Amino acid sequence: MVIYEVNLTINRAIYSEFTLWLKEHVNEMLQFPGFIQASVFKLEEEISDQGKLTIQYQLGSRADLDRYFTEFAPRMREEGIKRFNDKYSAERRIFEVQEIITK
Repeated sequence: MVIYEVNLTINRAIYSEFTLWLKEHVNEMLQFPGFIQASVFKLEEEISDQGKLTIQYQLGSRADLDRYFTEFAPRMREEGIKRFNDKYSAERRIFEVQEIITK
């Protein structure tokens, strides 16, 4: 299992519009092969002129993520850039799940 994390910094002027679009975007991402679920987190302490969100996508395997990068990522990233230009930024990280511990 793999976690694909996207950390977003969003200009407050577009924050409401961006979060509406983001919900649609995440739902579209979940339609791609290998995507299992997504969690969206809002940073509790924020800088006044920026909002910060983190999306963590859970995928079945690294091969699923590689397929996303090859076949779908350019188009998905371009949608946000065309709509919001430089009013947000994204940083991405990939985690391999080593262990899941439950109660």
